[in-house]
Amino acid sequence: FQTRKLTEADHAEFMKSVRLHLEEPKIGSSSIRFEYIAAPLTVWPTVNATEFLVAIAPKKYDRHAVIDVGRSLQKVVMDATRMELGTCWIGPGADHASVIESLGKRFDPEKDHIICVLAVGYKSKFIPLFIRLFNRQMSNSRLPLSELFFTDSTFNTPLNLNAAPFNKFGRNYE
Repeated sequence: FQTRKLTEADHAEFMKSVRLHLEEPKIGSSSIRFEYIAAPLTVWPTVNATEFLVAIAPKKYDRHAVIDVGRSLQKVVMDATRMELGTCWIGPGADHASVIESLGKRFDPEKDHIICVLAVGYKSKFIPLFIRLFNRQMSNSRLPLSELFFTDSTFNTPLNLNAAPFNKFGRNYE
């Protein structure tokens, strides 16, 4: 990541995306939330990241809440990408003690559980070769929907996702 902070305009647009996707209908009934932190955290593998979104679900395990976090946060990531911001999902690489310390009173260890942390900022112009190769491979490996859904058991006829009754399931094709 670059060392500069998000501009006020970019921060406002990013947080608007966060609010929008948190307000969307969820699969589960448990509440989830994203907390913004603008402070250096002890995280790996990000370099220079100082702005983060912490995904929080109820402490009591709820599979649907975890799925809702993943779905909502991925939409935030897609919006950030459209804004030309860099992001990095951080799971086990986040030191929860430093995250909880930065959250302060916004985190209740009796009720809350950190699912993951998302670093966000401006992409560095210096990207290691192995990451550039990995990103290139991953971006070329996504299949179009016409190669994933079929109307026949021999997988020869692509499913027309815009035709009835399949057009009713648009959200499920995410």
